[in-house]
Amino acid sequence: MRSLSAKLAPNGGRLLIVALLALATTGCIESPSKMHQAVGKRLAQIELVPLTGEGQTVTGADLEGKVVLINFWATYCPPCKRELPEIAELQKEYADNDRVVVLAVSLGQQSLSDLRDETAATLEKLRLTLPTYADLRDATWGSYLGLGAQPVVPTTVILDGKGIISNAWTGPATKRELDEAIQTLLKDQG
Repeated sequence: MRSLSAKLAPNGGRLLIVALLALATTGCIESPSKMHQAVGKRLAQIELVPLTGEGQTVTGADLEGKVVLINFWATYCPPCKRELPEIAELQKEYADNDRVVVLAVSLGQQSLSDLRDETAATLEKLRLTLPTYADLRDATWGSYLGLGAQPVVPTTVILDGKGIISNAWTGPATKRELDEAIQTLLKDQG
C-alpha cells in the first residue's frame, strides 16, 4: 500500500515537503532580481482556484499554447502591494487577448476563507479590481520552488506556450519589463 505522501505527490512527497517549508519561510523582498535557475525549465504543476473576482479553477492544461504571467504575492508584503497596480493594469490590457493570461496568486498560510477576506481587503484598500487566485495545495508555488527558486514575494514568472519559464523576477517588476517579455513571446509564437 502506498504511503499518504506517495498518494499526495507521486515523487514520494518531496514536492509537498518543499511547498510546506517554503510557505513557512516565504519572505518579502524590496529589490528585484531577474537571475533564476528556473528560467528554461517547465513549471510542472499549475493548480489555482479563484479567490476574488469571477474566475474558474486554472490548471496547466487550461494554459497550453498561451503566454502566462503568474504573480505570486502576499497581503503582508509592502513591495507586493506597490507592484499590484501594475499587475492589475496588465491583466486589464490583456483581458481580451486569448493568447495571454495574467494570474495574480495570493499566498498565505491561513484558511481559504481568511485568505479570501485578507486578499479582498488588500485589493479594496489599494482600490484595485483584480481577479486573484489561491494555490490551495501549494502545487504551483511548490513546483516553482522545486526548480531551485527562492521562497520570496513578490515573484513573477512568465511562461511560454509550452509551460517553460522564459522570465522570472524575484522582487517587484515593472509593467514595462513584464509587457516587453510578454510581447517578445507573442512575436516568437507568431
